[in-house]
Amino acid sequence: MRLLLALLFGALPLLAEARQTESSEAVAQVMARNTQLEEAIAAGDADRIAPFFAPEFRLQGSANTILTAPQVLGQFRSGQTRFRGYDRRVETAYLAGEAVVLMGEERVQPAGSAAATQSALVTRRFTSVWRRVDGDWRQVARQSTNIAATR
Repeated sequence: MRLLLALLFGALPLLAEARQTESSEAVAQVMARNTQLEEAIAAGDADRIAPFFAPEFRLQGSANTILTAPQVLGQFRSGQTRFRGYDRRVETAYLAGEAVVLMGEERVQPAGSAAATQSALVTRRFTSVWRRVDGDWRQVARQSTNIAATR
């Protein structure tokens, strides 16, 4: 019994260390996927964006609407959502249970037919939640809030 307890308690630091490594690996994997998603969004390529969304994905967008993945992709395909400039800065990324959460700021310059839309630079705060789906990290939820617009 003493031997079992000694082995068990001796292994606890190793188990904790393995969990930290797993956490770091998960966050690193999501950060890499997030960079790929940013590139697809900047290009406005709905086909490249689609694999990053989980089936249950929801977007609480800066226009105060909640959209599903097919609706978001439809906006990219129709040209309703396009950007002349797109820059995202992740300020924190962490493991929360089985999910990875990213939070930060992004600056976007929408591209549209209205001249006012084309010149506006919008700064917004965002939160995105990722989880593993069929072996890949996918975004399950995203929220963004406009905090400033400049012309």
